[in-house]
Amino acid sequence: MLEMFGILYKFILIAVLCNAVIGQPVNAKIITFDPPGSVETLPYQINTKGEITGYYDDSNELGHAFLRTLKGSITTFDVSKAKCGTFGFGINDHGVIVGQYNDRLCNAHGFVRAADGTITTFDAPGAVQTDAYAINNAGVIAGSYVDTKKYTHGYVRDAAGTFSTFDPPNSIETITYSINNPGAIAGTYIDGADTYHGFVRGTDGKITNFDAPDSDGTFAYSINDSGSIVGYYQEREEAYGFVRSPNGIVTAIDPYKSNSVVVFGINKRGVVAGNYVSDMAHGFTYTSNGTYKTFDPKKSIDTNPTAINDKRGTTGWYQKENPGPIHGFLRTR
Repeated sequence: MLEMFGILYKFILIAVLCNAVIGQPVNAKIITFDPPGSVETLPYQINTKGEITGYYDDSNELGHAFLRTLKGSITTFDVSKAKCGTFGFGINDHGVIVGQYNDRLCNAHGFVRAADGTITTFDAPGAVQTDAYAINNAGVIAGSYVDTKKYTHGYVRDAAGTFSTFDPPNSIETITYSINNPGAIAGTYIDGADTYHGFVRGTDGKITNFDAPDSDGTFAYSINDSGSIVGYYQEREEAYGFVRSPNGIVTAIDPYKSNSVVVFGINKRGVVAGNYVSDMAHGFTYTSNGTYKTFDPKKSIDTNPTAINDKRGTTGWYQKENPGPIHGFLRTR
């Protein structure tokens, strides 16, 4: 269960639903990249400096974490205890990376990699599997863990290594995806009817559940420092992006009325990054004044942004053919 959510970006399937008018923005530069030996490159997060973390699969389908600097230097790394892969998921503005590694039984454990390359591994109390999805500038880590009864819960680990665990009301499975610098957390939980809902955990520990209007399932992925949350929701087997304001108002994001949208990132200014499907999957950004900008790496047939920083640097992955290799990209501006 935990590993499935940990690499969810890679496996989201969106049906082609309608045609759309597509326009490329001007003055945008897209840089593509792959770590050496990569068959599939999956960037997950970008910090304000433009540093990117994620992971790549080699020809043996083994995952390795990486750090890419703004200048394009790529450092790959593995946790020494990892036998079934190392996966980078979150990075803060100090260059500290968090993620998961899998042991020889392919059970997941959390790790934090300091800017100097020192790696510390950890597990939540009572966990048989632990993942770390996000870290803020204070070094507070948010993630999920699986207990001995195979239920998934959320946790917070402070910079000193102290854990607090939590679950939203009515949760059977809790998946924590994002933490902002004040310490608020956003994620998704599953109730007893197997329905997905969004949640936000405030800095005081209070948890608020929410759903997009008319939603058959709400998935919350990213929270910015102001408390705005983005994700997507399902309605009658169609997908729509959303942004939830700090006061709880949920607004649909639907470029060109495509009816098939996923949103993963939001920056401090409220600029959103995601993808939509028309003839193929396209990347887009969206500002609070309602302006959409579409983009794709050259020859891409499938563009999937995963994060955006406060300087509007957007990262993610794309394909030139399907099936075919997956590559990373950085869109500047």
